[in-house]
Amino acid sequence: DRLRSRGLGDVYKRQHDSGQDIQKTSVYLAMATHTGIDFFTDLPIDEFIDVAKEVNDIGKQNKV
Repeated sequence: DRLRSRGLGDVYKRQHDSGQDIQKTSVYLAMATHTGIDFFTDLPIDEFIDVAKEVNDIGKQNKV
């Protein structure tokens, strides 16, 4: 079954894409909060996601 069997290249690509998404989100968060990007990239992933959601909610409330 071709859809269910993925090669290692696909796994690495997904991991690479996720890493780029985290980097992009870190840049956006740093710009939105006037905080250094290292603050966000050094967070554990679960805290990073929580902070990203919180900043997103604040942005929606402020219509930014």
